[in-house]
Amino acid sequence: TEHCFRNFSAPTGVIESPGFPDKYPHNLECSFIIISPPQTEVTLSFQTFDLENDPLLMGEGECKYDWLDVWDGLPQVGPLIGRYCGTKIPPKIQSSTGLLSLSFHTDMAVAKDGFSARYNMTRKEVSDTFHCSSAFGLESGKISDDQISASTSFYDGRWQPRQARLNNEDNAWTPAEDSNKEYIQVDLQFLKVLTGIATQGAVSKETQKSYYVTTFKLELSTNGEDWMIYRHGKNH
Repeated sequence: TEHCFRNFSAPTGVIESPGFPDKYPHNLECSFIIISPPQTEVTLSFQTFDLENDPLLMGEGECKYDWLDVWDGLPQVGPLIGRYCGTKIPPKIQSSTGLLSLSFHTDMAVAKDGFSARYNMTRKEVSDTFHCSSAFGLESGKISDDQISASTSFYDGRWQPRQARLNNEDNAWTPAEDSNKEYIQVDLQFLKVLTGIATQGAVSKETQKSYYVTTFKLELSTNGEDWMIYRHGKNH
């Protein structure tokens, strides 16, 4: 229905489950997308929330019957901020990515009163001299080993992806082959503004030789499946 798929671009508005304040219909797959201008922060606050609860719910986000997903981006592309069900009102949600999406799923059985949420857009003033200067955490360890993966690693097990950190004294990452098809991947978990990348070679403890790359290609993704090549200037 027209109330099940809507885009919102006004500075403020209300998003409600179909039929609200009456009970929502069965078998819904709805999407609501808030589209905001650049340099704008969106705040989403829920006034009421009542979806079918899972009596065997073990933890937050493990909804089984009816649920509401909130995405910091397009639905199913994400990243996923949270999945909500039951009667506990979700926390206030803020996003500065330009897209905030809600996906509403209901099954064929129990129907509840649904939800009502208000959003507001607030312009964020950014000075002309703004620049990011805080490292994401590859060197400090704030980015965990589990967030770093690679296409392959050198066969002896002493050049793993987790060693791909600046000023690491224990070797570095090296692929199994010297090929332009090899890659290293870092999961930042949330959308972030990236303004620079620093690379560093390594001196092998075994051979005392230096190893490093001379050129590389940068690709970005919000879901780990669809990738976009970053290009800058004539030489990319």
